[in-house]
Amino acid sequence: MKHARRSYQLLTHLGPCWVAFRLRYALRKKSGALIRRAPPGTWAEDGAAKAVGREPDLFRAKVSVGAGCVAEAEAVLTGRFRLYSHHQKDTGFPPPWHRNPLTGLTAPADEHWSRIGDFGSGDIKGVWELSRFPWAWPLARAYVRTGDERFAEGFWALFENWLACNPPNRGANWMCGQEATFRLMAATFSSHVLAKAKATTPARVAKFQEFTWVTARRIAVNLDYALSQSNNHGVSECLGLITAAVILPDEAESGAWNAAGLRALKSQLDKLVYPDGAFAQHSATYHRVLLHDLLWGVALLRTVGREVPVWWTEAARLALGFIDALITPTTGRVPLYGANDGANILPLADADYLDFRPVVQAGFAVVHGVRRFAPGPWDEAADWLAPGWETADRPGGPAAPRAAGVGERAEWVHFYEGGVAIWRTGETRLFFRCPRSEEHTSE
Repeated sequence: MKHARRSYQLLTHLGPCWVAFRLRYALRKKSGALIRRAPPGTWAEDGAAKAVGREPDLFRAKVSVGAGCVAEAEAVLTGRFRLYSHHQKDTGFPPPWHRNPLTGLTAPADEHWSRIGDFGSGDIKGVWELSRFPWAWPLARAYVRTGDERFAEGFWALFENWLACNPPNRGANWMCGQEATFRLMAATFSSHVLAKAKATTPARVAKFQEFTWVTARRIAVNLDYALSQSNNHGVSECLGLITAAVILPDEAESGAWNAAGLRALKSQLDKLVYPDGAFAQHSATYHRVLLHDLLWGVALLRTVGREVPVWWTEAARLALGFIDALITPTTGRVPLYGANDGANILPLADADYLDFRPVVQAGFAVVHGVRRFAPGPWDEAADWLAPGWETADRPGGPAAPRAAGVGERAEWVHFYEGGVAIWRTGETRLFFRCPRSEEHTSE
């Protein structure tokens, strides 16, 4: 009776198509089909011969980097890492990549990723956290700030150790394509920022290319699972494929990765970004993940001279307007509705993870070519993602278009499709959740 009731609830709330897909996916896992599609291997045999061609020059702009990253980079070199954008933890250098630093439990390192459960070592996100490469961002930024080769060597030492401990498709860190995408984004940024460092040898660049190829293949074989979740997982994994296609333009599979990523991304954005800019995954921090994904992709495509589809920039514009209507300009804070696991996948500013000014400033720079806020530490993300975005001398720059509902007077801001209402007056924000209505699209 209990199983029948649960089955009825799944059919009612998620629909027969979703249930049918999950049944097929369970069969795919149990039958070993995923192992055949993504077989375990070693780095030498899986990717070395596939990493071919010259990479584009990415993230080579001269950026004024904040000083705060230096202290974090120094901490990383001593084995002290930041978890979930907030918690500091001594793990050693390099860290044990398969151990959950919060529980001390260890996930399997040799099993195929399809055979590993989500909670055998505590919440699996604890194992995944350092394998997102959050440490790569401060190391690369600190190198730009100081020119200290220790930071470049630290990045490559951690990168190579991760490869040694995580052969293709083996272990918990290959379970999630979104995690693989975040890892690829961090490694792409850092390896290109560190291109002129002595530590960046041709052999290490070849390893990065191999890593990119293996990552793209891992994402591609299971993309439909991410898309079935109807949240930021699908969006992120599409960006993973597009990123790999940009990095390895001469790879035979590059065209297929790019086409699959663009096709699925459009479908996801049409479904998940509402006409008022709200995101179907109702969470402020996950809304930022959506924006980071989209801004990252726009920056990459523009760097290599590729046209960004209008549907992509329009979705970014809408999502940006939504979060801008929520933000308190003097603090960067937004109402923290929904899940909050500290996700801040492009930490390119000296700012607390609860400060949304870096993503909003970068969004206005990328989408509108203007600034939203007066100059500050939050400019760094915009400088990385939209080099040359300011045509006027600082301070100032071009005036930003005002988001809907942004003003000095007391006012209501309604997002009917997103089921959100905000009362704004001065620095006060009152946030209300309400039933989503399809009857209203504007006020």
